[in-house]
Amino acid sequence: SWPRGDEARAGALSGSLFGLASGVAFAVALNGYRQAGLALDADHPIYSATAALCVAQTLQSIVLSAILAVTRPQALRSVAGSWKQSLGAGFFGTAASAFWFSALALAPAGQVRAVGVIEGPIAAAAGRRLFKETLTLVQIAGGAATAIGVVMTALG
Repeated sequence: SWPRGDEARAGALSGSLFGLASGVAFAVALNGYRQAGLALDADHPIYSATAALCVAQTLQSIVLSAILAVTRPQALRSVAGSWKQSLGAGFFGTAASAFWFSALALAPAGQVRAVGVIEGPIAAAAGRRLFKETLTLVQIAGGAATAIGVVMTALG
């Protein structure tokens, strides 16, 4: 459950700093992926984005597997043993990454990310429809503001 009182205040600053650091790392990675795709072959952005994606996901898989092998070998064995159940999620995750990398090869990272934030309101709407989650007025207003911002960004 969500921490309350003093417990919440104690972790607020560290949580905020962690969120800020994550955002900075994401921005650096996003621009790095864009530059990697453009460096491979700027004349064929979709092919270069696909190649950059393959390299990035291969490196991520190797590093994560190595970390799990050292720190949690049982978890790695469990993942390897249940590979069939994760094929669907893996396929759609890779497809989503392919679309992100393709978009990054075709447009500046800031514009791609600005349009990409629409996934937040879409996820909230899906949660409401699929899982009967209730949305607060603040969440609805935030989703509407996000959608308006995406439209404004897309229109220039």
